[in-house]
Amino acid sequence: WLLQRSSMMLPIPGTSSLEHLEENCQAATLRLDRDLVDALDDVA
Repeated sequence: WLLQRSSMMLPIPGTSSLEHLEENCQAATLRLDRDLVDALDDVA
C-alpha cells in the first residue's frame, strides 16, 4: 500500500530471518487494485 501511494515513499521493514526478508522483497511486486487502495487510504 505504501509503495503504491507514492514513488517517494519507502517502507523499511525489519526482519529476523532470511525467509522474512525474502517475503518482504516479494511484497514490492504486489499491485493493489484502486478500490482496495482507496479503502486503505480511508482508514489510514
